[in-house]
Amino acid sequence: MLSHYCTLFHLAKELNDQIHSSTIIEIFTQERNELIITFTQGGKESSLIISCEAKHNYIFIKEKFLRAKKNTVNVFNEMIGESVTKVFLDEADRVLVLESLSGKKILCAMFGSNANCFLVDNNEILVSTFKKFELEVGKKFFIEKKTGIPLHITYDSFLVQLAELGGETVFIALKKILPSLGSMLVKEVCFRSEINEAQLFKQLSESQKQSLYFSLKEIVGELQQKK
Repeated sequence: MLSHYCTLFHLAKELNDQIHSSTIIEIFTQERNELIITFTQGGKESSLIISCEAKHNYIFIKEKFLRAKKNTVNVFNEMIGESVTKVFLDEADRVLVLESLSGKKILCAMFGSNANCFLVDNNEILVSTFKKFELEVGKKFFIEKKTGIPLHITYDSFLVQLAELGGETVFIALKKILPSLGSMLVKEVCFRSEINEAQLFKQLSESQKQSLYFSLKEIVGELQQKK
């Protein structure tokens, strides 16, 4: 199941390598909560399979995917014939984005039981949804997001955010401002900076705060590297 921001971050980069500059030829569903997007490039076809099933969020590429002869439904017809210019992960949360040459986007929100796919136009207006969603079609698209992995966080902004949580432990404070980092990586930040995760943030010295920040930046840098 796709549940961690970092996993989706690297998946997005791999998918971009595989399907950018390809043309969408059909989008459909034939299994409950599963969306199929088929592309063609250089005479070869491939399909992106996206599951929005509550306990089984997944995304993968498959060659020569066969569409059933019946019990299938077309989805996001407005994207047929569009050329994919970029695949990337939203900076704020686990939303995989397929952007087309015209500016339309398919947004794949991998939110566990709330997973869904959306089509928005070049003005971020909601055109269509895969599963039912409370936002009305034709309105400005909005979905509540967490804070993603801090790829460009500065030391000053890091301190400002944590200062508001000074009464919390270091572990809890980091979890609150960086929910997409996950417990394991928060523990790793504390371990590398040699700081007790149960210590209150307001009790940290300036040198400890700097150590915490640079350990975070080190881990973020490692997460961005393609292994």
